[in-house]
Amino acid sequence: MRVTHATETCTGQPRSNGRQWTSAIQPIRSAKTVVIMFVSSALESLSETTSYVGRRHELAQVRSFLSRSRLLTLTGVGGVGKTRLARRFATEVRRIFPDGVRLVDFTSICDGRSFAPTVVEAFGLPECIGDAGIDTVAKELANKQSLLVLDNCEHLVEACAKFADAALRAAPGLRILATSRETLSILGECVLPVPSLSVPPVGVTLSPAALDEYDAVRLFVDRADALVYGFVLDDRNAAAVATLCRRLDGIPLEIEIAGFGCGRYRCTRS
Repeated sequence: MRVTHATETCTGQPRSNGRQWTSAIQPIRSAKTVVIMFVSSALESLSETTSYVGRRHELAQVRSFLSRSRLLTLTGVGGVGKTRLARRFATEVRRIFPDGVRLVDFTSICDGRSFAPTVVEAFGLPECIGDAGIDTVAKELANKQSLLVLDNCEHLVEACAKFADAALRAAPGLRILATSRETLSILGECVLPVPSLSVPPVGVTLSPAALDEYDAVRLFVDRADALVYGFVLDDRNAAAVATLCRRLDGIPLEIEIAGFGCGRYRCTRS
């Protein structure tokens, strides 16, 4: 089985239907929520609660890979932003697909027996189809022209891999964007590791304007400003904010929590 990473050319994937892509996205997940429990089948019901900071390069990569491959898995450590990236992209391109975008979140699904019914619910198919198993569900998607987002696949890697393989073979118009801490490892899979946000270098004193070039700093300031009206990055807090972002390794979830906690603790060095 060949797994293709973002630096390689995807080979062996099921044949594409040749659809052209455009994208530009809206964010979805609330940064205040540590664990997301999203089970709705349509993305239209999602509303933006926080601004989306950075990831322009990664969004372009997702767009590029899914324009020529039908299965892309976003990988990375917990909290790095895989889910947010996938949902932002999906929201952006939902009107391109005649049958829309469908999202299945496996965060709360730990039993493989619940896999098929969860996918059936996402596509609005009769419940009885879910009782027949993964292969039957995949065949029901044969005429669908959709983007299917499989979120948090690490909970059910084997089931996700089996379903993705069957669905892509059965439905030429289907594309799948998965998020997982590990790859699905099936034929035709492209893998895009999601990195941490950029952070200021160690041992260099930068001005607030220079620090604003780093996505981790911009994210922290954005979240802090949402809680503390008028919060700005200035000479008084620049060094402390830069240090904080480095210590959090540029992990978006950690930075968001720190930013929202800025109301309790002073963001300046004593």
